[in-house]
Amino acid sequence: MGPMGVRVVLNGEIAEIACPPECDTEAAAEVEDAMTRVVRDGRRLLLVDLSQVRYLDSSGVRMLLRARGEAEALGGQVVVVGLQRQPRRVLELLGLRQVLRCEPSREAGLAYLSRWRQAPAEAR
Repeated sequence: MGPMGVRVVLNGEIAEIACPPECDTEAAAEVEDAMTRVVRDGRRLLLVDLSQVRYLDSSGVRMLLRARGEAEALGGQVVVVGLQRQPRRVLELLGLRQVLRCEPSREAGLAYLSRWRQAPAEAR
């Protein structure tokens, strides 16, 4: 676990990244560094767990969008799970709930990534 409380669990092709309760500038930078490391290590499927996040600012939003862009550029996918009230509202106000793949739980996110991985490339 990083100094801000970022936790990374490697699960085969999937990297699970749990964000700290306050995803502000400092925390978002640490999460983004963790995501960059796992993508560079060859994992292109990211599950970003926001279940503990109570506060998400523009730095956290930017981090999510960058992660999505990097993973998709490598033929991968990002799923965001466990949205709490404030982060959900921020993403809704910005119109990003339609841009970012969001699932209610870790289990639902893992199931989505499993289905996504098995789908033919042209169907994704």
